[in-house]
Amino acid sequence: MILCQHTGALELFNCQGGGWYHKSRRYKSAPECSRHVTSLEGPKDVEWNNGKTPISIKGMNIFAVYMHQQKKLKLLKLSEKVEISLQPFDYELLTVSPVRVLP
Repeated sequence: MILCQHTGALELFNCQGGGWYHKSRRYKSAPECSRHVTSLEGPKDVEWNNGKTPISIKGMNIFAVYMHQQKKLKLLKLSEKVEISLQPFDYELLTVSPVRVLP
């Protein structure tokens, strides 16, 4: 989890089924241990109060969530989540920003 000035990020990884082998001095895949994983993530999962300059989301109801690998942007309420599915050795990066609706 990363916090920028007014934005948070969720980094999701599926690192199953592989490891470092000392004898061959390289990473090897173990397909029998690799599994597809699915997770639900949303604005509440960002640790807004951490970091050197915590971000107040008090009164914020809408958040822009950009999924970098899928190249999709969604608007979510604080309590809403998006389903992320990852194949072995895959990842997704979600950038989460509060949206203020101006009158």
